[in-house]
Amino acid sequence: MTNSRVIVFLLFAMTSSLMSQAFLERLNVPIYTTYSLSTGYDSNIFRLSDFEKEFQFQNTIPIINSDTFDASYMVPKISISYSPHLIKKNKTQFNFSLLRNHYFGATEKSYNIIYTEFGVKLGSYRWLKFSHRYLPEYYLRNYIDHDSNDKNYSECIFSSESFIISFSNPIVKKIWARVKYTRTNLYYNIDFTEYDTVIDQWHFRLNSSYFRMNNSFWVSYAIGDNISYNSGYESSLYDRSYKEYTFGYSANKRIKSISLIDRFGVSSVIKNRAYNEESLDDPIHAGRKHIEYNLSFWLEKKINDNLSHQFKIKHRDRNVFSDFRVNYFGGTDTPYPTTVSDLKSFEKLEFIYKIVFNTHLDFLF
Repeated sequence: MTNSRVIVFLLFAMTSSLMSQAFLERLNVPIYTTYSLSTGYDSNIFRLSDFEKEFQFQNTIPIINSDTFDASYMVPKISISYSPHLIKKNKTQFNFSLLRNHYFGATEKSYNIIYTEFGVKLGSYRWLKFSHRYLPEYYLRNYIDHDSNDKNYSECIFSSESFIISFSNPIVKKIWARVKYTRTNLYYNIDFTEYDTVIDQWHFRLNSSYFRMNNSFWVSYAIGDNISYNSGYESSLYDRSYKEYTFGYSANKRIKSISLIDRFGVSSVIKNRAYNEESLDDPIHAGRKHIEYNLSFWLEKKINDNLSHQFKIKHRDRNVFSDFRVNYFGGTDTPYPTTVSDLKSFEKLEFIYKIVFNTHLDFLF
């Protein structure tokens, strides 16, 4: 009996060893890394309206922590991709990226983004992915805390955390689709918790490679739930919840006739948001809607197998629609009458240059 137990134990140990060795071999794949460095210029980093810019010029009340409305910036980024064979018949992939957007002359506006993703390939153009995006801290600008007797401006800062699940699947030749659900939690600093919001977004994207171009069409619907509404503070008496539709199109095409350019791309995104609030006591949000247009163009050139660079222009224009007028004090005792539309509409332009370096590391045991 003892000998039988020894034999069984040895067989189990040998089988486990072989299985462990086979599993380790499936982990023995390269790690691909991508390093990029972007430099850019933003004409309106605080997203101020023309009215607010004029107000800032004429008054000493600091609605922004900067001497200028525009700024240059730098964005170093590292991306890591690792595709071990965790599942015998399916490709798996881990993606990780970390970036730092640093503004020169307005360091409070700088921020970090951490992104992680795990995907399982179920077939050709068929992926199931789980993602997480985290922005620890983002400074918007200065606002008045309406729960305080002090009417001076305070910094408005929030964090953003998103959990994402997506599934892509081919439809017909050269056409595939992706559906995605995202939940985003926006939590503000203690002076502005009345804006805490949980956003549920449903996204559908259609991709094709017809006409020798890569094309994408997408639409999404989002519900922003103001979770701190009616939580006991005076500032929480108004509902900042909203609904938003997004429509987008992007395309890029390989260019062979111009030696300085390998690829040209364009993207257009339209967002339509409507707030739920109907109380006349909150003219800033009551019946308010806005349409936002985002347009970008880019040119790309591959220098060698590992190095490429890109130049991009981005334009963003938000038009706000509201029937209300407000007296804007801006921390002073003097009212400045204006419309909500003029107060909340803004426009900005960005120029970006990016250089990308791709490499890989052998992951050996």
